[in-house]
Amino acid sequence: MVAKMAMINPKVRQVKIWRKLAISVLYGLSLSLALNLFWQPGHISAGGVTGVAQVIAIIFRRFLNFRVAGVSTTAVMNTANLFFILNVPLIWMAWKEIGREFTAFTLITVVSSSILINMTTGLAPLTRDPMICAIFGAVINSAAIGLALRNGLSSGGTDIVGMLLHKYYNVSVGSVSIAVNAVVVIVTGFLEGWPHALYSVIAIFVGGRAMDFLYTRQQRLQVMIVTDQSKADDLLKAVHQEMRHGITVFKDTEGGYKHESKTVLLTIISRAEFHDLEETIRAHDRNAFISSTKVVEMAGRFIEPAVE
Repeated sequence: MVAKMAMINPKVRQVKIWRKLAISVLYGLSLSLALNLFWQPGHISAGGVTGVAQVIAIIFRRFLNFRVAGVSTTAVMNTANLFFILNVPLIWMAWKEIGREFTAFTLITVVSSSILINMTTGLAPLTRDPMICAIFGAVINSAAIGLALRNGLSSGGTDIVGMLLHKYYNVSVGSVSIAVNAVVVIVTGFLEGWPHALYSVIAIFVGGRAMDFLYTRQQRLQVMIVTDQSKADDLLKAVHQEMRHGITVFKDTEGGYKHESKTVLLTIISRAEFHDLEETIRAHDRNAFISSTKVVEMAGRFIEPAVE
């Protein structure tokens, strides 16, 4: 069994790497479309590091527009380039605190985002209505962020800050994003007018809620597994190898219909781990009964799923 797993794991890992690469580029495309088709035409702040990049780019266009060695400052200090520059120290934080593979893919995401934002800058906007721009831009961008985080990736910016604060203080990523964006909204109000600042608040709130909904790594489930006693030990060992969470074992239970001896396993995992757990269970007992419920409150030590 171990030899078989050793043969499969490199292939599984290769698939995961290609999937992460595809999602990295997909996020860059989503951000560029949200920014250039909705947020910029509607004068809406994207929030986070993207919003900070927008604000600085506006300041350069209005107050610091001059040439150095024949090159305009606005050509260099545009939103796409500033997005990359501002992410550099945050990527360093991720390298030190979160994980090297995670950071490498975050760098790919940030670079592809910056390139694609530059490439799509000339696209004609679909609308300039600020409410539509706020909502659709937020949904497109946050869906991509949620997909990235769900697959162990980050879009950079406040995602990294949020993940670090969630890691140490159990604060949700979306809530951190909303809190950090308050300053961006205020500055946007002074630069673009307070109505646009209020529309930006709507965009940021919608984005934060959508991100929390899609970022399943911080959502917890209580999972109950009912299996045959003869398969319980192998299944328990396999689950322990797959997950780092503790498991409570109820032995010598009885099925109410056939009165067969059963073993019940009880554990708490993140929602993002459920698919992998189910595959592990089915590999050892295709007839196992699996039930899951959302954990509303929990006291005690819980190991967060590792971010590579």
